Parts: sequence; structure tokens; C-alpha cells
Amino acid sequence: MKKKFDVKVLVCEFEHKSDRKFCEIFQDKFKEVVFVCSKDEAIATIKNDPKESINLLITDVCENGNDAFDMLLKIRELRPKMLAVVTTPLAVHKIFKYISEIDKKNNYIREPIDWDEFNWAVEDCLQKIAEYQISQKAEHLLKQYKFVLDKVAQVVNVGLDGKIIRANENFYKRTGFNEGDVEGQMINHIICNNESDTKSRKIWKEVATKQFWHGVCSTQNTKGENLYSNLNIIPLLDKHSEIIEYLIVIHDITDYIVSTINANNSEKAKDAFLANTSHEIRTPLNGIIGYTQLLSGLELPQKAQAYVETISYSGKQLLELINEILDLSKIQSGRLKIVPEWVDLAHELDILEKMFSFTAKKKDIQFNIFVDKETQRFVFLDGLRFKQIMVNLISNGIKFSKTKVEIHLKHIKSLDEETSFLVEVVDDGIGIASDKIESIFQPFVQENDKICNSYGGTGLGLTIVSELLSMMDSSVDVKSQLGRGSKFSFSLSLPYKESEAATIASYSLEENSETSCEEFVLDASVKILVAEDNKINQMLIQDIFKKFGLEIEIRNDGKSCLDAVFESARYDLIFMDIDMPIMDGMSATQQINSYLQRYDLPKIPIVALTANVIESDKKRYLEAGMVDILPKPFELIQLEKILKEYIV
Repeated sequence: MKKKFDVKVLVCEFEHKSDRKFCEIFQDKFKEVVFVCSKDEAIATIKNDPKESINLLITDVCENGNDAFDMLLKIRELRPKMLAVVTTPLAVHKIFKYISEIDKKNNYIREPIDWDEFNWAVEDCLQKIAEYQISQKAEHLLKQYKFVLDKVAQVVNVGLDGKIIRANENFYKRTGFNEGDVEGQMINHIICNNESDTKSRKIWKEVATKQFWHGVCSTQNTKGENLYSNLNIIPLLDKHSEIIEYLIVIHDITDYIVSTINANNSEKAKDAFLANTSHEIRTPLNGIIGYTQLLSGLELPQKAQAYVETISYSGKQLLELINEILDLSKIQSGRLKIVPEWVDLAHELDILEKMFSFTAKKKDIQFNIFVDKETQRFVFLDGLRFKQIMVNLISNGIKFSKTKVEIHLKHIKSLDEETSFLVEVVDDGIGIASDKIESIFQPFVQENDKICNSYGGTGLGLTIVSELLSMMDSSVDVKSQLGRGSKFSFSLSLPYKESEAATIASYSLEENSETSCEEFVLDASVKILVAEDNKINQMLIQDIFKKFGLEIEIRNDGKSCLDAVFESARYDLIFMDIDMPIMDGMSATQQINSYLQRYDLPKIPIVALTANVIESDKKRYLEAGMVDILPKPFELIQLEKILKEYIV
């Protein structure tokens, strides 16, 4: 067989009758085969295998097989789950009296050996070993995931009667309750006890319909202090899609809220606060989102899968919040710039359609994009900010809509080298009162508290839309009727480029269809060095690179990373954290590059691995000699792109 199984085999041949045949069968099948010819050798081999890398035992039992029986019993004591294939000239019922009940489950092959039967027995063992390895890997990742979750979030399980079933240690630490005090208590007496009964009833009425609920909640702890939490309530369903209990994931944002309220108005203090907040949130999020991606690739029990989806949802919600706050800060301080380039407008619309079609379908909402055929296709536009505007407007439309959301792109005119078009986002949702329309564009403001309670959200999306359009010499117009829906529209006048396929009518989805690629695997000889001081991120990075088939070297600080390069400059790539003890990542990068240049050694690409994502920081990293940036938290596809860029 061409495929080698990740299995190490111990073969014990007392009579050496089948050594040659075993070699022929095993040489291309297994990762490693160890041959021994006595009981003592076999037992010693198992004892000297503390990592339990030997998965399968193959042995013969002769007429006077006491040694073989003793060996089987001793190995069973050392490795209770070891699988075995036993060849013997004896009838199976004659040897059962010599062995334990558990060993009756082994595969016994009568001699002379029927090699087809023997191969079948080996394949049966391989299948069981593969299933065991998968279950062990899933169990390992779930333990790591629970460890990460307990470090960064409070988790509470609630029964259908509204009473708390269990809570994790982090919850007790933050709220001040003693462990065991809250079990059996009504949830609204413990969490969100600062909120009105009306709000609590509405929250639980919504989740009772099997809907997620996300929002900010105020709780008073045992000391009488007010705590603010980013709350996610998720109904857990059984195989019949019936609710069995509720899972509440709580991210404490008290420090963030209090810091926001009391922050110094100076730009320097504001920048420092945002950078620190972003870093402190993104660092644990890297662990949450990273392990979510690894777990999602495994076959997990239904309840475990529900937990994975829950944490993934919560992590992405928190990441969206911090990204919106950073964007708004940059806009208001004048540090965000519009950078236009030639953009294929049809392709941008195609991306938006793919982004939202699935979400709309899940909510039974029709989502359609209509474009005038005369609309110019290639325009001079900041495509990233255009998509950001559209994503915010479409997200709101789908959030509030009852049955449909429509996007209309209408051609106005094309004269000389400038074209004008109108964009409309139309929904049939709850609508907005006329006296509230102006206020919805203010930061952290929604039409009323009912909107926040029922639909969640930060109240920043429309503020960002308004500010970005203002930077593009445009503005957003709103027409709305309560109970009938809303229409958000804006117009843009942009330079356009003539070509053979200049209008939207010439666009074909086929020319932009993505082609699938083979699974990405790196050569095992690739050497990667990672400088990272956070223990959770170290575990995550190791597990991720194992997925790519690599063992990596991890150092805890910049000085240790520098020493590693001095010892061996034969690294293919270095991932460098920025904020580390002893020596920071920028200093380490500068010294590594200087050392390689001084001794005329090959340059090693150094990629910043950081939760600092403010543009001024990114510029500093590149100026320090780093070649790229991998922001925390990162998606696996981002890591894969960097590996392909600098290694493959």
C-alpha cells in the first residue's frame, strides 16, 4: 500500500516462521515496525515506550506457549487498551483458559496463516486505532478549549425553569459568589439583576423561540458594585431540535465601560486606551477563535458542537465590537484616510451577495441585488470602505427585516470621465420614527431601548456609515415608515475607466468563480521559530502548526528568540510577538536582521504576530524590518496565505 498509517507496531516472533512475510506486508504500511523474539524483549520494549507510541502488537503462540501467554498478560497490565493480532496453531478455545477475558477480544489467526484473513484482522485493528486516535485528539482539544474558555469568559448553564444548573470558576471569581451558592437560583436574580423585569422577560421570551440573544447587561455583585457584561444566551438543542438547556457566555466589559466613561479627552490618552483595550481583548480572542477553528474540523458530539458554535459566535461578536470602536476613533481623530484605486464594482457586489445570502436564507429573508445595466463597472473608489458601508447597511436591513432586503444600484449619468450612481438598501422591517432618524447616526445610539433589547448591536454601524460617506463627499439619506420598513440611500460621483467590458451588463460570475485548491501541507523539514509569551497562544500555535504537519520552536521573549537565531540561523520563517518581557519584538527583529546582514547570512522573513492593529503600529513594525503582519486573532486562511508567500 502506498499510504503509510500513523501506527507503530511491535512484532514478537518466537519461532521466526513468518519474519520475511511480515516484513513484506509491513514495510510500506506502517510508520515504524519493531521486531523482537522473546517475552522479555517485548515487555522491555513496552516499558520503554512512556508516550505509548506503540499501538499494535502482533505475536505468535506456539504449542508450548507459556511465554507468549505470560507476555500477553503482562503487556495487558502495562497497556490495557493495546490491540493485538495473535497467530497460533492451537484452536482458539484451547488457549482461552490461559488468558484473561479482555484478551478474548483479540484477533486470533490459526496457523498455517491465511494471509487474507491476517490482513483483514490487521485492517480491523487499524480502524479501531484510527477511531481511538481521533477521539483522543478531540478530547485533547476540548480540554484545551475548556481551559481557554475558563480563562477568558464566564459560563453559566441554565435549565428550562430558569434556574442555574452550573457555573464555571471564572464566574464565581468575578461576581463574588461562593461556589455552589448560585445553583438552583433563578438566573434573573443573579445575572442582569440591575435590569428591569420587563427587559428580562423579553430576553427569555426571545431565546425560548430558539433564537440567540446578544447584548450588554448590568449586574450588581455581592459587594454592591455594578458590573457590565457582553452577554450571549444560546439555546442548546437535542437531536429533535428541542431546547434542553440554555448556555450563557459572559464577557466582562466593566473595565472597558468605566475606562470609556472616565477616559481623558486628549488624543494621546485616547490612542493609548484603544490600543491597550484592543490588545487585551484580541489576545484571549486569539485563543477562542483559533481553537474554535480547530475544533470545527473534528467530528464532535452534538452538545460539544453546540458549545463550539456558541463560542465562535461570541468571539466574532466581540471582535466586531472592538473593530467598530477602533474605526470610529480613527475617523473622529482624522487618522483614517480614503485610499481610492481602480475597483471592479461588479466584483464588489458579487462579494456582498456571497457574504449575506446564507445569513438571509437562515432568517427566511429574500436577499436580492438589482443593478442598472448602464452602470459603469470600473470606478476609482476605496473598495474596502465601500464594502464597509454596504456591510453595515445590509446587516441592519437583514437584522430588522421581516421578509426581504433589496439592494438597488441605479445609474444616474456618465459624462466625460466621471460617472454617478445611486445606491439604495431597502427593507420591510420595523421602520424608524421620523423624530428619531437624526439620532440614529450618533455614536452608541439606537432609536430606543427596545431596539437594543430586542435586536442587540452597538449603535456604531450607522455612525461609521455617515462618517465614511462624508469623507467620500456624499451623505446618507433615510426614508422610513414605522411598521413598513426603511430605505437608506447615497450617491457617488467617481472617475470611471473605459474598457471592452465597461458596464455591469458585461459581468459574468463565471469569470470570478473561485477554484478549489488542494489541502495545504508543508514539508516537515521547514523550520519555524515563534516568539510568544502568552501560554494560551503558545498552545494554540503549536496545535495549529501540527495541523499543517509541522513541529515549531517557541521562545518566551525577544532575547530568547535572538539567542535561538545566534545558535542556528537556519530558520525559514519567524513569527514575532511585539509586547514581550526582557526584549520586545521590534528590538529583537532589528538585532536579528543586523546579525544576519553582518555575517552575510540568508535573510529570514520575520512576521509580526500581534494584537496591536492600529495603522501607526503596523507602520512601525514594517519600518523595524518585519516583512508582514499576522493580526490576533487570525483566521487559518490568513496564516496559510503568509506561509505560502514566504515558504512555499
